[in-house]
Amino acid sequence: MKRKMWKENSGFTLIEVMVVIAIMAIFSIFLVVLIKTTQTAWSIENTAVPVRGEAKRSIEVIAKELREGDPSAFSGTTIGGSGTSQTVTFYVPNQVSSSTITSWRKVLFSRDSTNNEISRRMRTDNSAFAYTDSCTTHNTDNCTTVGRNITSLTFSQSNSVVTLTIGTTKTTPEGTVLQTSISSQIRLRN
Repeated sequence: MKRKMWKENSGFTLIEVMVVIAIMAIFSIFLVVLIKTTQTAWSIENTAVPVRGEAKRSIEVIAKELREGDPSAFSGTTIGGSGTSQTVTFYVPNQVSSSTITSWRKVLFSRDSTNNEISRRMRTDNSAFAYTDSCTTHNTDNCTTVGRNITSLTFSQSNSVVTLTIGTTKTTPEGTVLQTSISSQIRLRN
C-alpha cells in the first residue's frame, strides 16, 4: 500500500524546478548573445560592402582613364596636393586625324574633403581648372562625381607607373568605425 501512495503523490521537487529554470536562463543568455553578435556582424557587412564597392568602382574609373592618358602630352601627368587629398592631372587624346593627335582632353581627378567625394573635371583646352572643390557646389569644367564616402585619395608616380590609393571610413549604426584602403598600380601608355 505504501507503494501505491508514492505513485499518486509524485511530482517535481523544488530543487528540480530550480535546476530546470537555471538551465533555461543560461540557454536564454546564450541565445541573446548569439542574436546580438549576428546582428552586429550583419550590420558591419551591410555597411562595409557598399563602401568597398564604391571605392573599387572609383579606382576602376580613374584607372581606365589614366591608362588612356599620354605621358608625353604637354606637361605629362602631374600629381599635386598633399597628405590624404591629392590630385592628378593628365591629357587624353581627344581627336585624331591621319595618325596625328589634333586635340587633347585635360582631365583632373581630385577629392573634395568637405563632402568626401572624388570628382572628375575635363576641359578641351589647356587652361587651368576653375575650382577644386565639389561638383555639386560648382558644376563647371564638365565636372562629375566619381566616388562618395572617400576619406583619402593619394597618387604616386614612378616612371610610367602611377600608384593610386583610395581610403574609406564609414560608421555603422552601432558605432563601429570601418576603414578600408584599396590600391592599384596603373601603367601609363608610352
